[in-house]
Amino acid sequence: MVALGLISRATAEEYLGNGPGESVPARLVRGLFEAEGVLVEFDPKGYTIPPAYGDLADRFAAVAGASFENLELTDDFELSYVHNGQRYEFTPDDQGKYFDLLTVDEIAGTLSPPGPRRFVPLGEDAYVLADPRALDQLVETFGIEP
Repeated sequence: MVALGLISRATAEEYLGNGPGESVPARLVRGLFEAEGVLVEFDPKGYTIPPAYGDLADRFAAVAGASFENLELTDDFELSYVHNGQRYEFTPDDQGKYFDLLTVDEIAGTLSPPGPRRFVPLGEDAYVLADPRALDQLVETFGIEP
């Protein structure tokens, strides 16, 4: 993961130096991403109506080192904000307490930084800020899905 530029050597040494850690490869990879500060995990069941899209957008922005302003979330599930001078508007499907995963993907995309790194979904409950090509190489080389 260090050689692929997915995490820093310091994170790997600190995380792995704290003991045997996780033995399941997918959990080990997620743990390393979390230690690096590039993982956004969430529960697809938001537990509120509407789900906390604003809080989730805050978490994406924090990981990406981005900011946005004029966040609005209506009772009709509509979400909007301004990022880098551009206004983004989302109308998630009303799925009760569950996040609309297509909208979550769109929010992650708008808050991804410029350059090769972007938010890449890891299953239905997490995103990692990484170069997708490096992540694909990790999967291909080691045969694991993070």
